[in-house]
Amino acid sequence: MEKLFNPKEVQFIQNHQNAILAFWQLWSVKESAYKAWQRINQSHPVFNPKRFVCSDFKKNSVNVNYENFQSKVKTIYTKNYIYSQCDLQQLSYHIFNSKASYHTWITGLSNQDWFLKKSDYNVPNLFNIKTKNTVPISISKDAGLVAVAW
Repeated sequence: MEKLFNPKEVQFIQNHQNAILAFWQLWSVKESAYKAWQRINQSHPVFNPKRFVCSDFKKNSVNVNYENFQSKVKTIYTKNYIYSQCDLQQLSYHIFNSKASYHTWITGLSNQDWFLKKSDYNVPNLFNIKTKNTVPISISKDAGLVAVAW
């Protein structure tokens, strides 16, 4: 834990009634903040979880600071997953219960001329081949689930 979290974060995890849930909440929060920071700063991957500092711990939200970036990150809990999203703008999201349903969604997009295209910094976007429009998208995959936010 000391490689991923600062002392206050470790204390939050250790004092939580469900330390495993608290661990995964903070990991999810840091990953979400990192993805938002990387997109905003158009940075190559440099994830250092310990430098994304969490504070103001609440059940459904945590504040995260890193360099000139700060955001409240909201977390949703279900029996199957924890999903965190930066509160920088109102985003739509969908959780796919299987990789097959995610692939069906992607196929449907391609039938409407939308394709996944990564930036020079390895950040995914949806790109419309006809209109040349680009829409930022975030994709998280874990244990057969796929979360997509746009």
